[in-house]
Amino acid sequence: MASTNHVTLLSLNSRREPIKHQFYRGFKNVAYLAGYVYEIRANTIYLQMTNNVNLVLPVTVPPGVKMPSNFKKRQAIKMVCQVRSIPNADGSPGLVMYARSFERPNVLELPLRSAFDKAVPKQAHDDVEFKPYGAGYRQTDACNQVHLAGMVVGVNQRSVMINEDGKYVQSAAVDFLLRQDADEANIVPVRYYGKLAEKIASQVRRGDLILTHGKYRVKPIETGATGDDGKAEVVTQPYIHIDAPQQPSEFDILYMAEDQEFPRWMIELHAKFRLSQRKVPAQPAVVAPAEGAQPVAANDLESHPKWASLTEEEKEAARSSEIARRRLLG
Repeated sequence: MASTNHVTLLSLNSRREPIKHQFYRGFKNVAYLAGYVYEIRANTIYLQMTNNVNLVLPVTVPPGVKMPSNFKKRQAIKMVCQVRSIPNADGSPGLVMYARSFERPNVLELPLRSAFDKAVPKQAHDDVEFKPYGAGYRQTDACNQVHLAGMVVGVNQRSVMINEDGKYVQSAAVDFLLRQDADEANIVPVRYYGKLAEKIASQVRRGDLILTHGKYRVKPIETGATGDDGKAEVVTQPYIHIDAPQQPSEFDILYMAEDQEFPRWMIELHAKFRLSQRKVPAQPAVVAPAEGAQPVAANDLESHPKWASLTEEEKEAARSSEIARRRLLG
Protein backbone atom coordinates (compact mmCIF):
# COMPACT_ATOMS: atom_id res chain seq x y z
CA MET A 1 0.00 0.00 0.00
CA ALA A 2 1.27 3.46 -0.85
CA SER A 3 2.37 5.78 1.93
CA THR A 4 0.21 8.92 2.08
CA ASN A 5 1.71 10.49 5.21
CA HIS A 6 1.81 14.28 4.88
CA VAL A 7 0.40 14.32 1.32
CA THR A 8 -1.82 17.36 1.64
CA LEU A 9 -3.35 19.99 -0.61
CA LEU A 10 -1.06 22.99 -1.03
CA SER A 11 -2.16 26.47 -0.09
CA LEU A 12 -1.67 29.32 -2.54
CA ASN A 13 1.22 30.58 -0.43
CA SER A 14 2.89 27.14 -0.40
CA ARG A 15 2.62 26.85 -4.18
CA ARG A 16 4.43 30.16 -4.59
CA GLU A 17 7.32 29.30 -2.24
CA PRO A 18 9.38 26.25 -3.34
CA ILE A 19 10.76 25.59 0.15
CA LYS A 20 7.19 24.95 1.32
CA HIS A 21 6.24 22.35 -1.28
CA GLN A 22 9.41 20.80 -2.74
CA PHE A 23 10.43 18.60 0.20
CA TYR A 24 9.35 15.45 1.99
CA ARG A 25 11.04 14.72 5.33
CA GLY A 26 13.95 16.96 4.39
CA PHE A 27 14.52 15.49 0.91
CA LYS A 28 13.59 17.12 -2.37
CA ASN A 29 10.51 15.39 -3.74
CA VAL A 30 8.43 17.33 -6.23
CA ALA A 31 6.97 16.94 -9.71
CA TYR A 32 5.50 19.60 -11.99
CA LEU A 33 3.12 18.20 -14.60
CA ALA A 34 1.02 19.96 -17.24
CA GLY A 35 -1.13 18.44 -19.95
CA TYR A 36 -4.71 17.57 -20.85
CA VAL A 37 -7.20 15.56 -18.82
CA TYR A 38 -7.75 12.34 -20.75
CA GLU A 39 -9.97 10.72 -18.16
CA ILE A 40 -10.97 10.99 -14.50
CA ARG A 41 -11.62 7.62 -12.90
CA ALA A 42 -12.34 7.26 -9.17
CA ASN A 43 -9.52 9.21 -7.46
CA THR A 44 -7.15 9.17 -10.45
CA ILE A 45 -6.61 11.78 -13.16
CA TYR A 46 -5.12 10.40 -16.38
CA LEU A 47 -2.95 13.09 -17.91
CA GLN A 48 -2.43 13.17 -21.69
CA MET A 49 0.94 14.55 -22.78
CA THR A 50 1.14 13.04 -26.27
CA ASN A 51 -1.39 11.93 -28.90
CA ASN A 52 -0.64 8.31 -27.92
CA VAL A 53 -3.35 7.54 -25.36
CA ASN A 54 -1.54 4.35 -24.33
CA LEU A 55 0.98 6.59 -22.59
CA VAL A 56 -1.39 8.66 -20.43
CA LEU A 57 0.04 9.31 -16.97
CA PRO A 58 -1.93 8.37 -13.83
CA VAL A 59 -1.97 11.03 -11.11
CA THR A 60 -3.71 10.11 -7.86
CA VAL A 61 -5.65 12.51 -5.66
CA PRO A 62 -4.64 11.54 -2.08
CA PRO A 63 -7.17 10.62 0.62
CA GLY A 64 -8.71 13.65 2.25
CA VAL A 65 -8.19 15.87 -0.80
CA LYS A 66 -11.28 16.72 -2.82
CA MET A 67 -11.23 15.89 -6.51
CA PRO A 68 -11.26 19.20 -8.44
CA SER A 69 -14.70 19.85 -9.94
CA ASN A 70 -13.64 22.63 -12.31
CA PHE A 71 -11.50 20.39 -14.53
CA LYS A 72 -13.18 18.19 -17.14
CA LYS A 73 -12.04 15.75 -19.80
CA ARG A 74 -9.92 17.31 -22.56
CA GLN A 75 -9.21 20.43 -20.53
CA ALA A 76 -5.69 21.65 -19.77
CA ILE A 77 -4.43 21.19 -16.21
CA LYS A 78 -1.25 21.81 -14.24
CA MET A 79 -0.41 19.98 -11.02
CA VAL A 80 2.27 20.11 -8.36
CA CYS A 81 2.82 16.52 -7.22
CA GLN A 82 4.77 14.35 -4.80
CA VAL A 83 6.14 10.85 -5.40
CA ARG A 84 5.60 7.96 -2.99
CA SER A 85 6.34 4.25 -3.03
CA ILE A 86 3.89 1.48 -3.87
CA PRO A 87 4.67 -2.15 -4.81
CA ASN A 88 4.32 -3.20 -8.44
CA ALA A 89 2.22 -6.25 -9.34
CA ASP A 90 5.35 -8.43 -9.23
CA GLY A 91 6.30 -7.16 -5.77
CA SER A 92 9.17 -4.95 -6.94
CA PRO A 93 9.34 -1.33 -5.73
CA GLY A 94 7.06 0.96 -7.71
CA LEU A 95 5.70 4.46 -7.35
CA VAL A 96 2.55 6.52 -7.28
CA MET A 97 2.27 10.20 -8.21
CA TYR A 98 0.09 12.23 -5.81
CA ALA A 99 -1.43 15.57 -6.85
CA ARG A 100 -1.16 18.44 -4.37
CA SER A 101 -2.50 21.36 -6.40
CA PHE A 102 -4.64 21.95 -9.48
CA GLU A 103 -4.25 24.99 -11.74
CA ARG A 104 -4.51 26.12 -15.34
CA PRO A 105 -1.20 25.95 -17.26
CA ASN A 106 0.42 29.21 -18.29
CA VAL A 107 1.57 30.04 -21.82
CA LEU A 108 5.13 28.87 -21.11
CA GLU A 109 3.88 25.38 -20.29
CA LEU A 110 1.09 24.92 -22.86
CA PRO A 111 1.11 27.58 -25.61
CA LEU A 112 -2.20 29.24 -26.47
CA ARG A 113 -1.83 28.73 -30.21
CA SER A 114 -4.44 26.39 -31.74
CA ALA A 115 -6.36 26.37 -28.46
CA PHE A 116 -9.54 27.05 -30.46
CA ASP A 117 -8.86 24.06 -32.72
CA LYS A 118 -8.40 21.78 -29.72
CA ALA A 119 -11.89 22.47 -28.42
CA VAL A 120 -14.35 19.64 -29.03
CA PRO A 121 -17.96 20.60 -29.95
CA LYS A 122 -20.52 19.81 -27.26
CA GLN A 123 -22.56 17.72 -29.70
CA ALA A 124 -19.56 15.49 -30.54
CA HIS A 125 -19.62 11.89 -29.36
CA ASP A 126 -17.51 11.05 -26.32
CA ASP A 127 -15.29 8.73 -28.37
CA VAL A 128 -14.29 11.40 -30.90
CA GLU A 129 -10.53 11.17 -31.29
CA PHE A 130 -8.80 13.92 -29.33
CA LYS A 131 -5.31 14.87 -30.50
CA PRO A 132 -4.23 17.98 -28.62
CA TYR A 133 -0.67 17.86 -29.94
CA GLY A 134 -0.84 18.88 -33.57
CA ALA A 135 1.85 19.10 -36.22
CA GLY A 136 4.70 21.36 -35.21
CA TYR A 137 3.68 21.45 -31.55
CA ARG A 138 6.34 20.45 -29.05
CA GLN A 139 5.95 20.11 -25.32
CA THR A 140 8.24 22.26 -23.23
CA ASP A 141 10.37 20.77 -20.48
CA ALA A 142 8.23 22.67 -17.98
CA CYS A 143 5.36 20.24 -18.68
CA ASN A 144 7.09 17.27 -17.06
CA GLN A 145 9.69 17.77 -14.35
CA VAL A 146 10.49 15.44 -11.45
CA HIS A 147 13.12 16.27 -8.84
CA LEU A 148 14.05 13.63 -6.25
CA ALA A 149 16.87 13.37 -3.72
CA GLY A 150 17.48 10.50 -1.35
CA MET A 151 19.75 7.86 0.11
CA VAL A 152 20.48 5.01 -2.29
CA VAL A 153 19.44 1.64 -0.82
CA GLY A 154 19.62 -0.39 -4.01
CA VAL A 155 21.43 -0.33 -7.37
CA ASN A 156 19.91 -2.77 -9.86
CA GLN A 157 21.65 -2.86 -13.23
CA ARG A 158 20.06 -4.23 -16.39
CA SER A 159 22.70 -5.27 -18.87
CA VAL A 160 22.51 -4.86 -22.63
CA MET A 161 20.64 -7.74 -24.28
CA ILE A 162 21.56 -8.90 -27.78
CA ASN A 163 20.05 -11.54 -30.05
CA GLU A 164 21.82 -14.24 -32.05
CA ASP A 165 22.38 -11.82 -34.94
CA GLY A 166 24.27 -9.46 -32.67
CA LYS A 167 21.52 -6.84 -32.69
CA TYR A 168 20.51 -4.97 -29.56
CA VAL A 169 17.05 -5.88 -28.28
CA GLN A 170 17.29 -4.10 -24.93
CA SER A 171 19.31 -1.07 -23.94
CA ALA A 172 21.33 -0.90 -20.78
CA ALA A 173 19.65 0.61 -17.73
CA VAL A 174 20.13 1.01 -14.01
CA ASP A 175 17.50 1.44 -11.31
CA PHE A 176 18.34 3.37 -8.15
CA LEU A 177 16.16 2.73 -5.10
CA LEU A 178 15.82 5.82 -2.90
CA ARG A 179 14.85 6.19 0.77
CA GLN A 180 13.60 9.47 2.20
CA ASP A 181 12.41 8.49 5.65
CA ALA A 182 12.63 5.83 8.36
CA ASP A 183 9.89 3.71 6.73
CA GLU A 184 11.70 0.72 5.20
CA ALA A 185 8.80 0.16 2.78
CA ASN A 186 8.90 3.69 1.37
CA ILE A 187 11.42 3.03 -1.42
CA VAL A 188 11.10 5.11 -4.60
CA PRO A 189 12.70 3.72 -7.79
CA VAL A 190 14.22 5.93 -10.49
CA ARG A 191 15.71 4.66 -13.76
CA TYR A 192 18.57 5.74 -16.02
CA TYR A 193 18.68 4.42 -19.61
CA GLY A 194 21.65 4.52 -21.95
CA LYS A 195 25.11 3.33 -22.85
CA LEU A 196 26.57 4.95 -19.72
CA ALA A 197 24.37 2.86 -17.39
CA GLU A 198 27.17 0.46 -16.44
CA LYS A 199 29.60 3.30 -15.73
CA ILE A 200 27.05 5.24 -13.70
CA ALA A 201 26.07 2.13 -11.73
CA SER A 202 29.71 1.58 -10.80
CA GLN A 203 29.95 5.12 -9.39
CA VAL A 204 26.92 4.93 -7.08
CA ARG A 205 26.87 2.75 -3.98
CA ARG A 206 24.24 1.96 -1.41
CA GLY A 207 24.40 4.57 1.32
CA ASP A 208 25.25 7.39 -1.11
CA LEU A 209 23.13 10.55 -1.26
CA ILE A 210 22.08 11.61 -4.76
CA LEU A 211 19.94 14.19 -6.53
CA THR A 212 18.02 13.22 -9.65
CA HIS A 213 16.17 15.19 -12.31
CA GLY A 214 13.86 13.37 -14.69
CA LYS A 215 10.46 12.90 -16.27
CA TYR A 216 7.38 10.93 -15.28
CA ARG A 217 6.71 8.10 -17.75
CA VAL A 218 4.77 4.86 -18.09
CA LYS A 219 6.03 1.62 -19.60
CA PRO A 220 3.49 -0.57 -21.46
CA ILE A 221 3.72 -4.22 -20.34
CA GLU A 222 1.86 -7.11 -21.97
CA THR A 223 -0.04 -9.22 -19.42
CA GLY A 224 -0.01 -12.38 -21.56
CA ALA A 225 -3.80 -12.32 -21.86
CA THR A 226 -5.83 -11.47 -24.97
CA GLY A 227 -8.70 -9.00 -25.00
CA ASP A 228 -12.09 -9.35 -26.68
CA ASP A 229 -10.69 -7.61 -29.76
CA GLY A 230 -8.01 -10.28 -30.14
CA LYS A 231 -5.21 -7.93 -29.20
CA ALA A 232 -2.75 -8.54 -26.38
CA GLU A 233 -3.80 -6.90 -23.11
CA VAL A 234 -1.41 -4.23 -21.94
CA VAL A 235 -0.99 -2.56 -18.56
CA THR A 236 1.24 0.40 -17.83
CA GLN A 237 3.84 0.68 -15.09
CA PRO A 238 4.84 4.20 -13.96
CA TYR A 239 8.52 5.09 -13.61
CA ILE A 240 10.82 8.10 -13.39
CA HIS A 241 13.24 8.41 -16.32
CA ILE A 242 16.23 10.33 -14.97
CA ASP A 243 19.37 11.97 -16.26
CA ALA A 244 22.70 10.99 -14.68
CA PRO A 245 22.47 11.40 -10.87
CA GLN A 246 24.08 14.49 -9.35
CA GLN A 247 25.72 15.33 -6.06
CA PRO A 248 23.13 16.96 -3.77
CA SER A 249 23.60 20.08 -1.66
CA GLU A 250 21.85 21.51 1.38
CA PHE A 251 19.28 22.93 -1.05
CA ASP A 252 18.30 19.38 -2.06
CA ILE A 253 18.71 17.55 1.27
CA LEU A 254 18.10 19.90 4.18
CA TYR A 255 20.10 17.72 6.60
CA MET A 256 23.29 18.64 4.73
CA ALA A 257 23.19 22.22 6.04
CA GLU A 258 25.84 23.08 8.63
CA ASP A 259 23.31 23.69 11.40
CA GLN A 260 21.46 20.39 10.81
CA GLU A 261 22.08 16.78 11.84
CA PHE A 262 21.33 13.60 9.92
CA PRO A 263 18.49 11.53 11.44
CA ARG A 264 19.43 8.29 13.18
CA TRP A 265 17.98 6.03 10.45
CA MET A 266 20.31 7.58 7.87
CA ILE A 267 23.40 7.21 10.06
CA GLU A 268 22.63 3.57 10.89
CA LEU A 269 21.79 2.65 7.30
CA HIS A 270 24.91 4.31 5.92
CA ALA A 271 27.11 2.46 8.44
CA LYS A 272 25.42 -0.85 7.59
CA PHE A 273 26.05 -0.45 3.87
CA ARG A 274 29.68 0.58 4.31
CA LEU A 275 30.34 -2.47 6.49
CA SER A 276 28.71 -4.74 3.90
CA GLN A 277 30.74 -3.20 1.06
CA ARG A 278 34.00 -3.85 2.90
CA LYS A 279 33.11 -7.53 3.23
CA VAL A 280 31.90 -8.19 -0.33
CA PRO A 281 34.05 -7.14 -3.33
CA ALA A 282 32.25 -5.55 -6.27
CA GLN A 283 31.57 -7.78 -9.30
CA PRO A 284 31.77 -6.59 -12.92
CA ALA A 285 28.60 -6.21 -14.96
CA VAL A 286 27.73 -8.91 -17.51
CA VAL A 287 26.41 -8.53 -21.07
CA ALA A 288 23.47 -10.91 -21.13
CA PRO A 289 21.98 -12.76 -24.13
CA ALA A 290 18.42 -12.07 -25.21
CA GLU A 291 17.16 -15.31 -23.66
CA GLY A 292 17.52 -16.45 -20.07
CA ALA A 293 17.50 -14.90 -16.62
CA GLN A 294 19.42 -11.74 -15.78
CA PRO A 295 22.46 -12.21 -13.50
CA VAL A 296 22.44 -10.54 -10.11
CA ALA A 297 25.54 -8.59 -9.10
CA ALA A 298 27.15 -9.87 -5.91
CA ASN A 299 27.39 -6.38 -4.42
CA ASP A 300 23.62 -5.88 -4.72
CA LEU A 301 22.31 -9.08 -3.22
CA GLU A 302 20.67 -7.62 -0.11
CA SER A 303 18.40 -5.37 -2.17
CA HIS A 304 17.07 -8.32 -4.22
CA PRO A 305 13.39 -9.02 -3.34
CA LYS A 306 14.12 -12.74 -2.76
CA TRP A 307 17.15 -12.19 -0.50
CA ALA A 308 15.27 -12.03 2.80
CA SER A 309 13.63 -15.43 2.17
CA LEU A 310 16.97 -17.29 1.81
CA THR A 311 18.61 -19.30 4.58
CA GLU A 312 22.06 -18.31 5.84
CA GLU A 313 23.62 -21.21 3.91
CA GLU A 314 21.88 -20.11 0.70
CA LYS A 315 23.02 -16.51 1.22
CA GLU A 316 26.62 -17.62 1.64
CA ALA A 317 26.38 -19.74 -1.51
CA ALA A 318 24.92 -16.81 -3.47
CA ARG A 319 27.76 -14.54 -2.32
CA SER A 320 30.48 -16.93 -3.44
CA SER A 321 29.10 -18.42 -6.66
CA GLU A 322 27.48 -16.88 -9.74
CA ILE A 323 25.87 -20.25 -10.54
CA ALA A 324 24.28 -20.29 -7.09
CA ARG A 325 23.09 -16.70 -7.53
CA ARG A 326 21.36 -17.62 -10.79
CA ARG A 327 19.74 -20.70 -9.20
CA LEU A 328 18.56 -18.97 -6.03
CA LEU A 329 17.72 -15.47 -7.28
CA GLY A 330 17.11 -15.92 -11.00
